[in-house]
Amino acid sequence: MKVILAPRFGFCAGVQNALQIAESAAQRKGATFTLGELVHNPQVTDGLVQRGILPVDRLDEVKAGIVITRSHGIDPAVIAQGRRRGLTMIDTTCPYVRRAQRIARQLQEEGYPLVIVGRADHPEIQALLAHLNQHQVHVAATAEFCAQLPPLTRMGVVAQTTESLDNFSAIVQNLIRAPSCQELRVFDTICKVVRQRQQDVKELAHRVDAIIVAGGRHSSNSRKLASLSRSVGVPTYFVESTADLDVRRLSRYRTVGVTGGTSTPGSTILAIERMLRSSPADV
Repeated sequence: MKVILAPRFGFCAGVQNALQIAESAAQRKGATFTLGELVHNPQVTDGLVQRGILPVDRLDEVKAGIVITRSHGIDPAVIAQGRRRGLTMIDTTCPYVRRAQRIARQLQEEGYPLVIVGRADHPEIQALLAHLNQHQVHVAATAEFCAQLPPLTRMGVVAQTTESLDNFSAIVQNLIRAPSCQELRVFDTICKVVRQRQQDVKELAHRVDAIIVAGGRHSSNSRKLASLSRSVGVPTYFVESTADLDVRRLSRYRTVGVTGGTSTPGSTILAIERMLRSSPADV
């Protein structure tokens, strides 16, 4: 089997920064916690637990110590609440997420109703909403949602940083065609690294017989890579680790591509490559 790795894989700078902050915090005195998963990858979470950095779902589960918030962003009220209780709060919000928050606030201050392209249940969108006056804010996951919008003469548009560029473009095109729309201010707030990996997987799909996308089950950008690969018509397998690989099934393909989300460790990609290169008889 020929195995082709995507040209870019491993942690993005935002995830790497969050992990370095967490590991540095764990060396200080006191218990260390993350509020939710620091990043959406079970291997990374397990690694943090082994270093004594424990995930909690709610702030009230922590009596004392250091609380590290996720790279997806956080409600400012949660930071304030923790500090009032004497907790050391460390915010690892990704710079791309901060930029999206800043642009969205500015659009609101200028009087634009907001359309946010993304999933309303995603932690990044929930954090973004917490930074805004939620009057006249609409979260659109698909282009079909545009038909449900009230007639708006002007709109500001931003995107979840892990959104698919294709989906973002389709929604913007629908908004442009809205009969009531006279002014549309669109900001592409998709992470540059995410956008590059989406392009990489499209190009890779034309060179291989099948693609493996490695990422956490809850990783939005990893799932979108798999969706993009399938949209090109290439058999696509979504896995979290080598434990999910069915090498005998994959052996039907002559050429297999491997890629991963921005929260997928590079070591996972390389381990998948090694396993694929092994003959079925050796596995």
